[in-house]
Amino acid sequence: MRLTVDLDSWWFQDLQRMIAIAYNLGLGFPAELKRSPSRKGYHATWYNVPENKVVKFRKLLGDDIRRIKKDVEMHEKPKQVLFTKKKYVILKE
Repeated sequence: MRLTVDLDSWWFQDLQRMIAIAYNLGLGFPAELKRSPSRKGYHATWYNVPENKVVKFRKLLGDDIRRIKKDVEMHEKPKQVLFTKKKYVILKE
């Protein structure tokens, strides 16, 4: 199964920490690693991860806890979606 992590930090040290944890978990370097569309974090993707370990690994790698909770609670929603564009909504008073 595919494992995606949305790291909400642009600090390089946080990225290094995530990659070091991935190596310790046996995942190795991410197959895909990109800056997020907001430029405030990173999107990392690994493939061929056992399905029963995906949620645990996402927590350990620092994925957004609200996103993990939504993925676990909402059964109809596609799992682990990473968006390529940021949508901004401007509210007028």
